[in-house]
Amino acid sequence: MASAHSPSTRPSYDDNDAGTRLEQLDQLEDDKIREMARDMGIHVGRSKKITLINKIMKKEDELQHATDPIPPNDDEGENNSGRTEESSTQQLLERLVLALENRQQWEQTRKMEMTKLKDGEDVENWLRVFEKVATVNGWPKEMWGYKIGPLLVGTTLTVYNKLSLAELSHYQHVKRQLLHASKLSPDVFCSRYHSLKLEEYESYLDYGRKKIELCERWIETSGKSWLDVIVMYDQFQQWMKTSKDVDLVTYIQASKPRTSLEMYELADQFKAMRATYDQTSRETKFARNRNKQQQNKGKSIEKDSSNAVNKKRIYKCYVCGSVEHMASRCPKRFDVTSEQHGRKGGKISNNANICAHEDQKPNSKYLKKGRIGERSVSILLDTGADLSIAKRSLLTQEVVRDSDTVQITSCLNQVQTVPTAQVTIQIGKIKRSIRVAVLNDPPHDVMLGQSAIDSFGLIAVKETEEGDFTEPGKEKCEPEGMACFVSHLALMAQMDEVESDETKIRKDTMRSIEN
Repeated sequence: MASAHSPSTRPSYDDNDAGTRLEQLDQLEDDKIREMARDMGIHVGRSKKITLINKIMKKEDELQHATDPIPPNDDEGENNSGRTEESSTQQLLERLVLALENRQQWEQTRKMEMTKLKDGEDVENWLRVFEKVATVNGWPKEMWGYKIGPLLVGTTLTVYNKLSLAELSHYQHVKRQLLHASKLSPDVFCSRYHSLKLEEYESYLDYGRKKIELCERWIETSGKSWLDVIVMYDQFQQWMKTSKDVDLVTYIQASKPRTSLEMYELADQFKAMRATYDQTSRETKFARNRNKQQQNKGKSIEKDSSNAVNKKRIYKCYVCGSVEHMASRCPKRFDVTSEQHGRKGGKISNNANICAHEDQKPNSKYLKKGRIGERSVSILLDTGADLSIAKRSLLTQEVVRDSDTVQITSCLNQVQTVPTAQVTIQIGKIKRSIRVAVLNDPPHDVMLGQSAIDSFGLIAVKETEEGDFTEPGKEKCEPEGMACFVSHLALMAQMDEVESDETKIRKDTMRSIEN
């Protein structure tokens, strides 16, 4: 008959002891109860206080069972008098071994807590803390990959869920994937390693430790041996120095070789593919050129030399496209329009022509000496122009009318807005008040248009086909050919002969000047 105090039926506490212990635990605060439960390896979670107290008392009961000495069994001694002392000793040893195992298990359950990864937290530093906690808690390294999962959030948790159970048993592989998801690839650590600089107040020892740590991180995240990392990095640097090998580096990096030998095998493959491509390109180009020659075969490429010799080149004015004159004689080289700004009365013709151009080099016979105030100036006579122009540096600020402007459009469609001025111009003994456009840098000091020439009382004439001169008329001389040339000579002759009648031009005078 079994004893009432056998290990299988004996309670850990009698009624008084259990009630006393329950009162003691119930008087403790919740935080203290949770801390005791964690120390004994009990999962706390969201358990209530009374639940944790019952688990603590149960755990204490188990520990007491493991450490209590084996009580004597009188009934077994009476019924089994033949049991030897050796069996009793063996039972005692088994009890001691069980107690030690339970004690060791209880010690292992006393774990350090690891905080959960937060959004935006540095993953690299957090993994360092996790590795230290796992080491202190005595977790087997093959279990680290499994234990880290519940502590991840965001992108890292997404990457973790994609890994298989076999991959989770390799913590270094899990770590590389998490760092890569956080954009901490081997290239990042490689760049940090080579760009690390010694700070002003930093010792070389601390600098060396940082350097070594970055190198270790570089090698760990690459998943290669340190020898492969060094060889591959050095080889890539040599290839990048030549432009023809840039495509080779791109091809190898896209293939992601795991060893340096795989890298060189990929280089051989790329070399063979490029040689095949070059040969194919040359053959294709040769075939295309040959087909083109065959298509052009039979077509005559000779030119008719007689037509080329007899064919005359047609010269046109590049300003207006007319074949009747060249650009230097084109009346459309400048289009001038006038604008009134706050001024009433007086207006220049909306379509006035200025024949002179900066590229023109007029004959010296077209130029006259004159005066503006007390200054001697060079005056160009141009019967093909409707507007006169004067250089700004020859005028005083008082006579320049900035409010009364004129827009000049060149043959290149360049529009220039300039002010006007009313100035007194003297040629020989004749003085006239002329309204002129003011330019900063015109081709000549003064350029007199048709209206200004008329104001001097002069009349232009034309030469007929028989060599005679027409009667003086009011029509303008066209600025082309001999007619314009004679007109200029006639006007200059009249200005020289100021004592003669201002309304008459002698034929013999013009002919003598022309000759």
